[in-house]
Amino acid sequence: MQLKVGIVGAGAVGTYFGVRLAELGHDVRFLLNPGEAPPKALTVNSWQGDFELDAPTYASSPGELAAAGEALDWVLVGLKSTALDGDGAGQMARLVGPAVGDGTRVQLLMNGLGAEELAADAFGASKIHGGLVYGGFGRPAPDAVLHEGMATELRGGSFVDDPAEIAAAERLWSPAAGGVKPPGAIVYAPQPCLRLAQWSKLAWNIPFNGATVCSNSNVGTLWRSDGGKAAAIGLMREVIRAANA
Repeated sequence: MQLKVGIVGAGAVGTYFGVRLAELGHDVRFLLNPGEAPPKALTVNSWQGDFELDAPTYASSPGELAAAGEALDWVLVGLKSTALDGDGAGQMARLVGPAVGDGTRVQLLMNGLGAEELAADAFGASKIHGGLVYGGFGRPAPDAVLHEGMATELRGGSFVDDPAEIAAAERLWSPAAGGVKPPGAIVYAPQPCLRLAQWSKLAWNIPFNGATVCSNSNVGTLWRSDGGKAAAIGLMREVIRAANA
């Protein structure tokens, strides 16, 4: 079944995920970033398989994503968390709301905690999905995304941990016409408890993102150092205590 999907926040992650959904046969529309000219094609380069989307569909405002009154089935949100600074729920409603209809589900592709709550306040909790993105992405040019590192995976779940909603998300990441997925297809790994999945990723992100910046080193160097390893483990335990508080 072909689904209509809008992409809000078409940076490296949003563009990659949108192109991969188009590769599955879904009807994907991209919200242009301010001041950006629409590329004639979008290309993903990946060791899992390259794909070029010719003549992508673009919109210049969130409302235009649902063109001609067509309701979107899904909106994928790849915004930076800083885009929601200040009045977060208000910003979410302004940046995403015009694309969200009564039957539209919202899939967030944002790290950290709190964005799902803002989306739930703006659009209703039952239609909100969180997602933890695994894989390395860069955007070397406006019309290209480079994927490196681990195989792309989305560990996703329903904000209200509804199995029926998780099943709906699994349909999104399946070929529209059925059949076998292409080699580069994103693996959707359903999470029965979204909050547990989020804290599990934070137990990695918080220690290593901060410690590598402070020590001006990479993860491997930090982990091979006795002091660095001890500091990282201490931070992990602190995150776990916060999660259980």
